Amino acid sequence: MSTDQVIAKAKKSYWRTAGWGVAFGIVGIIPSLINVSNTNDKIQADYESRMLKSGNLVADGQTAGLVFFNVPDNISNLSGWKVALILKDVETSSDIVLEHGISGTIVSPKERKEEQNKELEETKGEVK
Repeated sequence: MSTDQVIAKAKKSYWRTAGWGVAFGIVGIIPSLINVSNTNDKIQADYESRMLKSGNLVADGQTAGLVFFNVPDNISNLSGWKVALILKDVETSSDIVLEHGISGTIVSPKERKEEQNKELEETKGEVK
């Protein structure tokens, strides 16, 4: 995924300002718009600073960064998946493929929220 695609998925929606506008009129819209804009700017700066940068890598050099990719909605287990990074030798135009196996379980936001609520209820039960 490109930087722009990742950031677009992570940004907060300006639609949330509509609720503040209905509830508090212009007094609610302006701070909400500013908050969403500031949050989106921070998200963009954070993601751009962490992503793997494109460009030439010098001999004996190294680079590090995050790589984002889409996983189909019907996939919940990444066992057996591989991430392939293709390096191009600019002198010979040959490709060098580096593969790295990945694994893990993908938890949907709905399942994650249900799990958090369950843990919260269990914690409340222990406190009583």
